[in-house]
Amino acid sequence: MLMAHLLFLVTAFLICGSAGLLFVHVNSPQTPGMGLVGAAFASGALATLLMIAPPDVLGGILPDLALLVALVLMHVAVLSLAEEPEVIPRLGILLLLLEIVTGLCLSKGFSLPHLRIEILTGLVAVQAGQTALQVLRYARGSSRAPAWFVAIDLMGLSAASVSFGCWLGFSRNSADPLLSMAQGYAIAVLLFAALGFTLGFFWLATVLHATGLEEMAGTDSLTRAYNRRNFLQWCEQERERGERNGVSFSVLIVDIDHFKSINDTFGHAVGDTVICDVVDKMRDAVRGIDVVGRWGGEEFVILLRESSIDSALVVAERVRVSVSVMEPSASALRFGKPRPITVSIGIASHRASEPIADLVARADSALYQAKGAGRNCIIACPEDFRASAEEAQDSGVRATRTTV
Repeated sequence: MLMAHLLFLVTAFLICGSAGLLFVHVNSPQTPGMGLVGAAFASGALATLLMIAPPDVLGGILPDLALLVALVLMHVAVLSLAEEPEVIPRLGILLLLLEIVTGLCLSKGFSLPHLRIEILTGLVAVQAGQTALQVLRYARGSSRAPAWFVAIDLMGLSAASVSFGCWLGFSRNSADPLLSMAQGYAIAVLLFAALGFTLGFFWLATVLHATGLEEMAGTDSLTRAYNRRNFLQWCEQERERGERNGVSFSVLIVDIDHFKSINDTFGHAVGDTVICDVVDKMRDAVRGIDVVGRWGGEEFVILLRESSIDSALVVAERVRVSVSVMEPSASALRFGKPRPITVSIGIASHRASEPIADLVARADSALYQAKGAGRNCIIACPEDFRASAEEAQDSGVRATRTTV
C-alpha cells in the first residue's frame, strides 16, 4: 500500500512537471528541447502509473518501456538543444527494441521478474551514460559548469541503475522484505535524477542561448564572420600575446574587385551570395587559428596569428587564387552568371609596440596601392618587406606585388 501511495505522488509530480515544461516550451521557443523534456516527464508519469497496475500487454513490460522512452526523449532533447544535424536516437531505438524482445521472450518462456528488471537497469544505465557523454561534448567555455552538472547527474543515475541490477542479481528471493525498500529507493533515485536533469538542462539552455546572443552580437549577420569590433578585440589579444612571447602576426585586408558592378548588374541577392562564397573561400585558405572578419561592405580582414610577412604573403596568394578560380554558387546562377570574381589584398605585419589602429591603417594603405596597380593583386607594406628581406630571400618568398 505504501508503495502505491509513493507511486501516486511521483506520478502527480511528474505530470505537474510535464505541464510546466510544456508551458515553458510554448512561451520560450528560444530554448529548444524543453518540450522534449516535458514529454519525457509525461512518459515517466505513465511509467509510474502503470507500475501500480501493469496491464498484461507485451508481457507486462509497458512500465519498463515507458521509463526507457523517457530516457531516450531526454537524449533527443540534448541533441536538439545543441542543434545537432542528426537527432535520431539510433542507440535509443535499439535499446527500446531490445527491451521489447527480451520482455516478450521472458513472458513466453520464463517467469523471472528479477531478470527482467536487471535487463531494464542495464538498458537505463547504457542510455543515461550515452546522454552524459553527449552532454560533455558541449562542456566548453561558460557552458562547462552546466554541462558537467547534467553529466554527473546522468552518470549517477547510470551507476545507481547498475548497482540496483547487481543487488537484484544477488537477491533472488522475491519475498525478501528488502526488495520493496530497494524499489522505493530506486524510484526516489529516478525522481531526483529527473529533477537534477531538468535543472541542469534549463541551466545549460540558458547559457547556450546567452552565448548565442553574444556570438550574434559579435559576428556579421550575413557571413557569420567577426564584425569590426570583435576583430579588433582579437587583434588586441594577439598584440598582447605577441609582446609577451616575441611572436609576430600579420593582418590582411581583402577587397572584392568591382563589386558595385556585380550589384548593379545582377542585383543585391547575387551580391550577397558572392560575399558569402568569398568568405567561405577565405576560411578554407587560412588556418583554424586565424580570424576572419568583415570590415564593411565588400572589404574583409584576416588576422594571421604567429605569421611573419613572408608567411602572410603565402596565405594571401592562396586566398587570391582560390577566389579567382571560384565557381559561382547555384543560387547566384539563378540570376545570371556573374563575371569571374577577383580580390585585391593589402598586407601589414605588426611591429613592436605598434597600436592596432596603425597596423590596420598600413594594411589599408597597401590595399589601395593594390587597387591602384590594377586589382587582382597583393601588396605588402614596403617597410615590412625590408625588415624581412634577408629571411624572405633565404626562404624563396618575395614580398612583391602579385598580378594576373
